[in-house]
Amino acid sequence: MAKLELNALYQQLKEGAEKERAERMEQARKEWELNNQKLQKEIQEQQEFLDKASEKYLADEQRKREAVAEAERLKLLAKAEEEAERTLGIKTEKTKKIDNAWRNLLGGLNFED
Repeated sequence: MAKLELNALYQQLKEGAEKERAERMEQARKEWELNNQKLQKEIQEQQEFLDKASEKYLADEQRKREAVAEAERLKLLAKAEEEAERTLGIKTEKTKKIDNAWRNLLGGLNFED
């Protein structure tokens, strides 16, 4: 009978230990999932921040490239107008404005148009 009681006690202890281990495993799994969700949220927030920073950087770089291209375009246009004025005798709008300013300043002296 003592052997039977010891077996029953052993079974109860074993079942209790298995139940406790299963409960701890379940609790650990829940904590892991919660931590994993928090980490995923942090990763997503950091990725969104990096995406916005990257978009801003790319937009700034695009504006800089466009400004440089526009400056070069204006420089080439001015050079072409100067060359046309010099070789073909065609006055640019800028030259016409300067001539008009001189004309007004000097009181209507005659200049060739």
